[in-house]
Amino acid sequence: GALSVYDTNPRQFGRGQLQALADLGEIAQKELMTSELREAQSELISKLGIARRQASLDALTRIWTRRAGLQLLRASLEQAREAGHSVAVCMADIDHFKSINDEQGHQTGDQVLRKIAAQVVSSLRSGDIVCRYGGDELLLVLEDIDRDTLIEVAGRLCERVAEYPVRTRSGNVSASLSVGAVLAGPRAGGTLEDLIAKADRAMYRAKQEGRNRAVVVGENGLALRGPSALATA
Repeated sequence: GALSVYDTNPRQFGRGQLQALADLGEIAQKELMTSELREAQSELISKLGIARRQASLDALTRIWTRRAGLQLLRASLEQAREAGHSVAVCMADIDHFKSINDEQGHQTGDQVLRKIAAQVVSSLRSGDIVCRYGGDELLLVLEDIDRDTLIEVAGRLCERVAEYPVRTRSGNVSASLSVGAVLAGPRAGGTLEDLIAKADRAMYRAKQEGRNRAVVVGENGLALRGPSALATA
């Protein structure tokens, strides 16, 4: 999208005015994405009986809380088994986030987390689920997706975050993601906790391989090579 500003007289914007416009655009983007999430998943929310929207959204990032995300994941798995399609469960962690907090302060760290969460949401489909699983770790649920698309999406998440430094009030901050993803078919065995554990192990493997990459694991347990998934089986 685009944010357009008009005036009756031509003028040159100063640095402070440009920063204010950028902040305004980010606020508008966040609200639009929050609305998009709510609309795309309203049916699931009503089935889960989540009455209060604010209680289901993380106060800092405005994405789903861990509790709401797990409820939505459980419902997605049930629907996938009924419909006969696959579901991908991903864990994404901001690389060296502790160093950002220690060196630049928690306020800057909060800005980085909030804006990366918004980048992740905008990189996925409107019906996909993004929640703050804990600290700087995000849980993603992608419904009705195949192996090749999952590899492409996981790689794109890493590339997009690394490509665009996060603009904060204290300056630009470079950041990257490590992503672990597992693809579960409609007949996949195991529990919800098992899928999350597999995705978490894949994410730590991505960190061991050098960070700023994704490791995608199929049902046979092999790591698949993708655009930024450099780990091999």
